[in-house]
Parts: sequence; structure tokens; C-alpha cells
Amino acid sequence: MRESGKARRSRPARSSLVGLNARVRHPLVSRERQRRKESAFPLAQCVEPDEQVLLLDVDLFSPAPVALHLQRELVHVGAALGDLRDGRRHHADDALDEGDGVPLLEQTLVVNPNSSRALRLLASALVFEKQPAKAISRVQEQIAKSPQNSDMYDLLADLQTATGDSKSALASAEKAMQLNPADGAAVVSYTRAEVTAGDPAKAVLKWQQWTKDHPTDVRGFTLLGSLQESQGDRNGAMDSYKKALAIQPEQPVAANNLAFLMVETGQNLDVALSLAQIARRGAPNSPSTADTLAWIYYQKGNYDSARDLLEEAIKAAPNDAAIHYHLGMTYAKLSNSTDAVTHLKKAAALAPNTQTAKDADKELALLS
Repeated sequence: MRESGKARRSRPARSSLVGLNARVRHPLVSRERQRRKESAFPLAQCVEPDEQVLLLDVDLFSPAPVALHLQRELVHVGAALGDLRDGRRHHADDALDEGDGVPLLEQTLVVNPNSSRALRLLASALVFEKQPAKAISRVQEQIAKSPQNSDMYDLLADLQTATGDSKSALASAEKAMQLNPADGAAVVSYTRAEVTAGDPAKAVLKWQQWTKDHPTDVRGFTLLGSLQESQGDRNGAMDSYKKALAIQPEQPVAANNLAFLMVETGQNLDVALSLAQIARRGAPNSPSTADTLAWIYYQKGNYDSARDLLEEAIKAAPNDAAIHYHLGMTYAKLSNSTDAVTHLKKAAALAPNTQTAKDADKELALLS
């Protein structure tokens, strides 16, 4: 079998920026590979770690995450209303079962009309009940009472993006940025809206300005790198990832993406290996970090280690064309033609009309 070059990828289709619990979600963390949008590296994870800000970064139309979050949070809202006085704990799961959650949140907003936390929970509860239009209307109603609350505009933008109204989402996100230019969540909401609207170039410009104004924001540089990479600007992406790692050397998203780009562009494999190992330590359960590290092992001729990682990764991401391709190539190097053919065929079937499929077909022809 011939020595293979780097695995090239065709750009995956654009998808919604709001949901996170599906395997393929974010063009912001995509590269020229089928699997770069994995939930292991959600946009929100590297951009905004505050849980209350992330509430609507779960899949807005999936009930389980909302219910779990409400169960965790209702007790805190209840505490604000005095439901924990005298040492008696108001049980969040009982509140949900008895239908008390939404009234409790409404009471919180009466006591504190500026509580974006309560409003986020309320909006999520309404979406959980399959009422996204009502959620949007309720957020707009609360904004009328708290017109200077940028976080509420962030929330509105996220809801509007989720329901396909990218024009309104952009207006809401821009209002949030106007109210609070230092609000990173507003820039994230704006980015979602721009990418969903099909104009990620504007989002790149926005994050370039953000990182200029916030030169120590590791999340900003990581997201900028992902955006640049999705636009084909590999050099710009690598520069942004390096800046992120200069601030936070263990940042797994930046380390993983930079490592893979270094392999793709023929740079120092030892440095790439070190970065991939950092990423794997930071995200040990991610099929993405396993794949990146395995592909570097493959390039260095360590096929046994590559196989072990890829076999683990394929269990977590069975429909990932890139991982199947890499595993097929690795099996071929280990003289396991039967499994090599199986995975190369699977890669071609999962990613038709892409460079991955073409590379897999070429390798299959050599094996036959």
C-alpha cells in the first residue's frame, strides 16, 4: 500500500448555532473535516462558562437538559423568595412534578424584574413545553420592563436564532452589544445570528475587534480561530490558536485545532504531538481529541497507538467519516486489509462527494 498523505476534507454543511447536544452542531468549531463540529467542543464551552448564560446553549427543543437544569436551579430561585426559610428545603423536583416551576419563576420576576437568570429559566421552561413563540413574547415583555438589561437581549437573540429569525436575532444581539460593549455573551449571540444568516465573515470581523479590545480573552481567540478556520484562513486560525495558548497553555480546543492544522500544513510533528496530548488531557472523552492524537501517531508511524485511540473514538462517534477513514488507513498499515476495507467503505458512504470519499476510494483501489 502506498504511503498516504494528509487527510483532506470538504467543508461540512452549515448548521444551527444554538443547539449543543447533537453530535454535529457548530460551524464555528468546524474545519475541513466532517467531525469538527462535535459536541466535545461546543461553542459555548470555550466562549462562556457561566452556567446561567449557557442555559439556552443546550438544544432548545430537547426536554431533558431543560428539565435537569430547572431541577438544579429552582431551589436557588425559591431561596430568593424565602422558600428555604426555617431550614426547610423546597425540592426542585417536586416543584416540577407539581407544576410549580413556572409560577415560581414568574414570582421571582415580580420581585426582581431585572433577573435575567429567572427569565432564562422561564424561557427554557416554555420551550420545554413546545412554546418557543410564547417564550420569545415573554422575553420581549420582560425587556419592556428592564430595557437596559443586555443579557435579556442576548436571550432574545438566542431564541430568535433558534426559531430561524436571524434578522431579528441580529437586531437583538446588536442592541445587547450597544447596551454593554464589554458583554462577551452578546458577541456570542451576534456570532450565532450572523453564521445562521450565512454571513460568518462579519462575525470574524466582530471577534477580531473583540480580541483587540480584550487581548487576554482566551475564549475570544479560540472562537476567532475556529471562525477563521471555517472560512479557510488557516494561517489566521493558527495565529489565533497560538495567542489563546499563550494565555492559557492547557486550552484543549485551541490545542486540538492547532495540532491538526499543523499536521495538515506539514509542520513539526513533535510540536503537534505535544499539543494533541494537551488537548487529550483536557478532553479525555472526546472522539475529536482521540482522532487528532491518533492521526499524529499515524504520521509518526506509531500505528498500534493510533489504532487503539481510533477504535475508542469510533465507538463514541460511529458516523464520523474522518475517524472511519483514519481507522481504515491505520488498519491497512497494520496489514489488516479486511477491517481497512470495511472502514474505508464506511468513510466514503458517510461523506459522499467529498475529498474524504475520494481519498478512501483511492485507498480501496490499492487494497483490492
